[in-house]
Amino acid sequence: MKYQMLLAALLLVSIVNEACAQEVATLRVIGRPKGVKSISPSGQSYLSSVEVEVMNVGQIPAQMIQVIATLPSGARVLLEGPKNIESNDRSLYTKKIKVHNPPRQDILAEVRCANCRNR
Repeated sequence: MKYQMLLAALLLVSIVNEACAQEVATLRVIGRPKGVKSISPSGQSYLSSVEVEVMNVGQIPAQMIQVIATLPSGARVLLEGPKNIESNDRSLYTKKIKVHNPPRQDILAEVRCANCRNR
C-alpha cells in the first residue's frame, strides 16, 4: 500500500512538473537593437531613440513584458511597448532619448516577462 501511494505521489509530481514546464513563454530579440541618430539645429549628432523588436517564440502569450536597453554609456533605459505578446507574434519596443555624441558601440537589449523561461 505504501509503495502504491509513493508511486501515485511521484506520478502526480511528474504530471505537475510537466504541466508547469509547458506553461512558459520564450521571448527573443529579433535582429540587433537599433539606435536612431538625429542632427540637432546646431549640427551635432545625437542618439534620438532606441528600438528593439521582440518575438514570442513560446507556446503561450508572454505577460508583463519589460524590455531594457543598455546604451553604450552604460545607462539602462526601459523601453515602451505592449505588455503582452501572443505566441508567435512580434512587437516593437521604443524609447525617445537624447544622448549627444554617442560612441559607435552596440546597444544591448534584455527582455523579461512574468511567465518567461528566463525570468
